[in-house]
Order: sequence, then C-alpha cells, then structure tokens
Amino acid sequence: MSAHALPESLLLCCSTDNTRPNLLTPFLMVYEGARWAAATNGHLAAALTFDGDLRDDGPDLAALLKAEPAPTHMVRVTPLSVWAGTPYPAESICKACNGHPPRSYCPACGGGPRCDGCDGTGRWRESLRDGKMLGGALNRILLSKAIATLPSGIEMVEVGHQEALHPYILRAPGWLAAIMPLRGVNDDAPEFTSLLAIGSGQPRTSPAVLP
Repeated sequence: MSAHALPESLLLCCSTDNTRPNLLTPFLMVYEGARWAAATNGHLAAALTFDGDLRDDGPDLAALLKAEPAPTHMVRVTPLSVWAGTPYPAESICKACNGHPPRSYCPACGGGPRCDGCDGTGRWRESLRDGKMLGGALNRILLSKAIATLPSGIEMVEVGHQEALHPYILRAPGWLAAIMPLRGVNDDAPEFTSLLAIGSGQPRTSPAVLP
C-alpha cells in the first residue's frame, strides 16, 4: 500500500466517542517488524500494512495481538461476508411508538420525548447482530466492519478464537483484525460453520488455499 492510499474503510473501525480522542482516527502500529495503519473503537480493531506517516499515540494493539496464538481455521471471504451482513446498522421506525414518542412534562428534567424502545428519537437502530463461531459468539456488525477493510482481491482469511473472553483474530496478507467476543448469545443466533481447520502452530505469513 502506498503512503497516500490509506483506505477510508478504516474509519468504520474508529471510535465516535469524543471522550476517547486517541481512537477517533487511524494511528501507526509497529508489529511483526512492519508498519501498520490501525484503527479501533475498543471492541474491534483492524490494521493494514502502511508505508506512510501517521500519529503514533494510539493504544498498544501490538501487545494484545502478541498474546494471541496463530489462527486455526481458514474461511472464504464471500460466505463470511454474507453471514456478517452489512457494516452499517439497520434502522427503522420505532415499533414501540410508531415513530412518535410521547412527550413528558417533568419540572425536574424539563420533559421531552420519552420511549423505552428508541430513547425518544422515534427510530430504532440496530446495535447488536449476534452470531456464533468457533465455540464463541461475536457481534456480526463488528465482523462486517472488519471485512470492509480487507484489501481488494483477498478471497480467504485465517480466523482463530482461543477461548471465551479472548478476541477473535483474523489474518490475511497485509491485513489483520481483532474482534472482542460477546459474553452471552441468544440460543437462536446463527452459527457460521464453513471453516477449514489448519491447526495451531507458528504464525503464518499467508493464508493456505482451500482445494
């Protein structure tokens, strides 16, 4: 990747919380002897090899990644992307108030629109799209955002998940992502099973090829 080709897709993985300014934009990460453009919102991180200049005051993602074992499975990007869905949360009119939250008149707080289904906005916004994979659970919205940062032409990625509270790790040449797991999941959450085991062992530099 050239110094002037930092993809805007990395912004999908940045935080929108202004109280965490060091997560609002991509930053430099040095990992495995290479320079990476990295982005994280605290629940998801993605990085691409990058030879340009970036700020270097981001969180220490390299330390998190070094603690995780190599991915253990291979997966095709297309079916994984279909299972993950769009990186943009779905929105619709709130079903609890039909888009018209009732107003309250409270002398203590000033009153205003009130609705338990939409917090008074009149619209519902998807925040969780849970799914099961490799014995754990994750938010598929985060997975979709990670997939959106993949370099073009990548057809397969490695994926691993050590245990319940450890992140999912995804790798491909010049790209990596980490997704924090969910602590709980609905019994009827869809499960992704189209994975090919590659075994554990030393970190890989490129994905294997499925027959």
